[in-house]
Amino acid sequence: MDLRRIYEQRGRIDNLFKSLPSHDDNFERQAHWARYLCVCISGYLEVSIRELLGRYAEQCASKSISSYVWSQLKFFKNPKMEPTIQLVSSFDSDWGESLKKFAEDERGDAVNSIVSNRHEIAHGIDVGITIARLHTWYEKSNEVLDFLMGLCK
Repeated sequence: MDLRRIYEQRGRIDNLFKSLPSHDDNFERQAHWARYLCVCISGYLEVSIRELLGRYAEQCASKSISSYVWSQLKFFKNPKMEPTIQLVSSFDSDWGESLKKFAEDERGDAVNSIVSNRHEIAHGIDVGITIARLHTWYEKSNEVLDFLMGLCK
């Protein structure tokens, strides 16, 4: 399975975190960076989930079936855990159960927090996320994506 697009996007976000000044006393600038990163990470989750499941369909199904799967995946826009588990369950109910169990702790909370904050940011609501908290959520959300990659192999 070609996961280049996912790893490229992950690398870009990793580099954004690395490029942040370690001692920036400008709290407004830190808040802007946190909001920007939150939007980027949420988009990365959305695209990565679609990419994983679409690529899986390409491997396992006929061209017409995988084409249909890709056309349906474009409607997946909310990568919170519950919709993600429902989507994964539509591929394999055992996968959905496994993902649900895997994400019952802080992993699922991290994904939900990223997406919820992204929605609030998009609607102009001030959010109180920090870069440190966002980085922790990002690491936990990568654990969820890595788990999903394992299911789709």
